[in-house]
Amino acid sequence: MSTTDNADRQAGRVWLLNIDTDAASVERYYDNWAGQYDAELKGWNYQSPDEAARLLAGYASPAARVLDAGCGTGLSGQALAAAGFSEILGIDISRDSLRIAAQRSVYREVVQVNLQVAPLPFADDSCDAVSCVGVMTYIIECEALLREFCRVVRPGGHVLFTCRNDLYVEHGYETLTAKLVEDGCWRASYKSPPSPYLPGNEDFAEMIKVLYLVYEVRR
Repeated sequence: MSTTDNADRQAGRVWLLNIDTDAASVERYYDNWAGQYDAELKGWNYQSPDEAARLLAGYASPAARVLDAGCGTGLSGQALAAAGFSEILGIDISRDSLRIAAQRSVYREVVQVNLQVAPLPFADDSCDAVSCVGVMTYIIECEALLREFCRVVRPGGHVLFTCRNDLYVEHGYETLTAKLVEDGCWRASYKSPPSPYLPGNEDFAEMIKVLYLVYEVRR
């Protein structure tokens, strides 16, 4: 590995740990990472897309229209397709990542969308499920986005999202998700124990894990 490549990898690890939620920075970072993303995540033994797809298949039928929110290069869409889903719409802020996602031929459509801007460009009740994997780390207004997911998913449909266990506490997700229950937006279906996130990444390994959460939309 060249000195430049090593420096880029070190900078990438620092960026992942420090978390920049500025939308333009996130877009630029993932555009630059798109070409190496799949290989690096494989090297880190990233299993969240497969685990999330397996979970969602327990709540939604194969015919469900699934919004893959923050689809990146399409690893999550590929996992959803392998789990039996065929109506998958991918959205992401990174145009370069979306180009790769489109080449997987698992999406009905891929659209560039900034998840930090509400409302999302979808009609009420237009989806049967949302799958949002590895994305909430970069969202400032978490409650606003989760409410948008509840809006675009029909009553009786499901919202699945992942959250780092450290940020779940730091950003007050316990209170936030309970508020949406109290407001009649959704009800809790499943919350996993802290699970391996990037076990092959020396900075994450056992230090940072991931939670899988599933909610049924009520409204």
